[in-house]
Amino acid sequence: MGHRFRFVHDVPLHASHADLRGNFIEYWEGGDAKGQPLSWVTALRGNNRNVYALRRGGWARGKIENETFNTLQNQGYHFEHNDGHGTQNLSGGVAMLMMLAFVVDQTQQLYGALCRAVWAKLGSKRLWGERMRSLFYTYHLDSMRALFGALGHGFEQARPLLRLNTS
Repeated sequence: MGHRFRFVHDVPLHASHADLRGNFIEYWEGGDAKGQPLSWVTALRGNNRNVYALRRGGWARGKIENETFNTLQNQGYHFEHNDGHGTQNLSGGVAMLMMLAFVVDQTQQLYGALCRAVWAKLGSKRLWGERMRSLFYTYHLDSMRALFGALGHGFEQARPLLRLNTS
């Protein structure tokens, strides 16, 4: 099975901004141009010596993007495609807040042992998010440690204070 590549260097990336330029690489697996090509734009110039490394990098980036958007759509963030991301639309701001929440979650999962323990106990990010939201509705929590402690070990709910009229 062969591989076929095409390089185009120093092309304008946008009709309105001809000074913004990049390099275009197109790839077909199988050696012929019958199938759908994979293509990407890069700041790196492709040549016969580096084209396989550029292809691997392009695939790795695509895999990261696909996994990220899959997580945002299917694991509790409720992120969906929306064409209204212009300056007059609220959805752009909401999308940015959602991405910020995703980055915070990823950082906690990477560096926080208590966070990873809670996630392992609850079994899913969706359940984790639902439980976390319910704690925010019910309690005043002073720290993320208190939040993860409540998620992992439970939180004793205060009993309501009832006043009886004995007069």
